[in-house]
Amino acid sequence: GGGAGGAGGAFSGIWCQAWPHLKQRTLRPRSPRTASAIANFVSHSGQDMIIRQTFFSNWPDYDFSLIGESRAELKQSLRAVRRADWTQASPRAIVSPMRPDRSPSLRPTTAEAEIVRFEGVGLRYGQGAEVLQDISLSLTQGSFHFLTGDSGAGKSSLLSLMYLARRPTRGRIEMFGIDTTRMSHAMLPRVRRRIGVVFQDFRLLDHLSTLDNVALPLRVAGVRESEIARHVPELLNWVGLGAALKTKPPLLSGGEKQRIAIARAVINRPDLLLADEPTGNVDDRIADRLMHLFIELNRLGTTVVIATHNEPLIKRFGFPRIHLDAGGVTILPGAKRRAPEGEA
Repeated sequence: GGGAGGAGGAFSGIWCQAWPHLKQRTLRPRSPRTASAIANFVSHSGQDMIIRQTFFSNWPDYDFSLIGESRAELKQSLRAVRRADWTQASPRAIVSPMRPDRSPSLRPTTAEAEIVRFEGVGLRYGQGAEVLQDISLSLTQGSFHFLTGDSGAGKSSLLSLMYLARRPTRGRIEMFGIDTTRMSHAMLPRVRRRIGVVFQDFRLLDHLSTLDNVALPLRVAGVRESEIARHVPELLNWVGLGAALKTKPPLLSGGEKQRIAIARAVINRPDLLLADEPTGNVDDRIADRLMHLFIELNRLGTTVVIATHNEPLIKRFGFPRIHLDAGGVTILPGAKRRAPEGEA
């Protein structure tokens, strides 16, 4: 406990010094060791997917996937952080103000292209029984699915495989046409950058305001502050948080934190959006509003997967289901839904 607290203080100092440059996208680690040290810390602090998806994904030459797990390795890495040297780098060119450039080395996606493909995938934790067994499915670009199943059926585990937080115990997974079992460490952050994730536990940065949490992926990608000032408050106002732009997460309710997490996941219009119970802490009116946000994103070409237990919501919107039961998967067709234009 005491060691972890000291570690947090050490990293916070480095982070506070780095943040002004990070906002302007003028900061980068000088050495792989320094970068790996920070990746090590954010992994242990529970922020790895957020930071790696944004900050670290801009330096694909570094191997961020080999994260040390022992306390000794963590302490060694933090000592490296304290000795870190930083250099100035020019802001990265972007193609679109609200959609940072995708790496040209990744395969382009076209209509009906497979975004996700699982072949005979199994997953187990430790020596226990398999949580997921022989999962085979594919998701095409622009598809929209609910992910359903009883508590403990493996919904969060399936999502974690899709956003590359875990490797399967067996089987083969392709993301955007790339075999993840053969994916290089340099390619991993580039692929992750195309995925937006709404976590069940939010994973916000408590020392940043609502606006800065949502703007983080854009700032790291090099989006101009004028564009951020125009678009981020508009999105936050749309999800009902216009009055909380400067408020930090510890002062907000669970439902408000959830909406911040959703806004952060969709702000740069990812190719794949994965949401784990995104409407679990909000009332029905806000849930419908958030669903319409997901639908609009889907209309722009984003593939959407939403894990939920909300049966009325599933019936109301009528999208197909990926249903998990006893470790297996079944794709259930959706019901015909009412046109969004006619819905409030």
